[in-house]
Amino acid sequence: MGNSQYYNYGTIQSSNGSREGQEIHYHQDYDKDYFPDLVANFTLESIRTFTAAQQPFLAVVAWPTAHMPFTPSAWAEGKYNGATVLKTPNYNASVESLRSKHWMMRWLAPIDPATEAWMNAVYQNRTEALLSVDNHIEQFIHALEQAGVYNNTYIIYTSDNGWQLGQHRLSYDKRQLYENDIRVPFVVTGPGVPPNTTSQEIVLNIDIAPTMVDMATSHGYQATGSLTEEIQTVVDQMDGASFLPALHHHSTLNKEKKNGDVRRHDFLVSYHGRGYAQCDNFWSCPAPKPENYHMGDWSNNTYHCVRTILRNKDDTVKKVVGENSIYCRFLDDEN
Repeated sequence: MGNSQYYNYGTIQSSNGSREGQEIHYHQDYDKDYFPDLVANFTLESIRTFTAAQQPFLAVVAWPTAHMPFTPSAWAEGKYNGATVLKTPNYNASVESLRSKHWMMRWLAPIDPATEAWMNAVYQNRTEALLSVDNHIEQFIHALEQAGVYNNTYIIYTSDNGWQLGQHRLSYDKRQLYENDIRVPFVVTGPGVPPNTTSQEIVLNIDIAPTMVDMATSHGYQATGSLTEEIQTVVDQMDGASFLPALHHHSTLNKEKKNGDVRRHDFLVSYHGRGYAQCDNFWSCPAPKPENYHMGDWSNNTYHCVRTILRNKDDTVKKVVGENSIYCRFLDDEN
């Protein structure tokens, strides 16, 4: 209940598939109430229950980490004292760089020492909070190994969005069209997935659902048509495509399968700004002065983009060969 609370929160818990749940409240006992631990312990209990009964299972483990307020577990506090944000090439971008960007980005002020100090504190807390996630994943893997099902289990590790820490002068948040916002970690292990390999295919979050259907069937629905007609209809209506063949055989990823040589080379990036007026942002109207503005999301931060990556057909070639671009239209005075 609510969002991204690490202590002093409520949950609705049900059992045996019931839609009716019991509301339970937790407070601020560091040993008992840290919400990511609650999520992990519930998952571990479920893994043990289902594997003991030799039943297949799906666990969707959604930690709040590392969302605001970026609260680490008590044992992780201070582990990264002095940590500083990564100074990527586009960190605290120059005036010349911002002049090439859309209207809203040209408002951004340079990142001053006070803002950077605050960003470093956020970076430290987020990194310390993620130590719990690392610890939980290790516990899940050990539980699967102890149950003898690790080698027959797929694990998909990803995130819902990227994050800004100084790129293009953006000190905070995730609502832009740039790589630091839209590109996320994506790691998969499981049966038939070769270790320590990287696929050059473009995979999107819309691909997860059809891939899970593929994983849950014996041989894969695309090859055998083994699903019921009802499920097959749902799969056909999904926007994404299964990336399981790409994991197993390095084959191309495409929706229609009309031509074996076709692969995805572009995708949509779309966002609707949160402002309610032309000058609105999270706090006030008119907009803050440029000297203290580092976070961009106004009503005219509404855009639709096509991100294009054309690679050489030989996936052993690491560099992009061909087009590497993003084309956007914005809902602002400049259109």
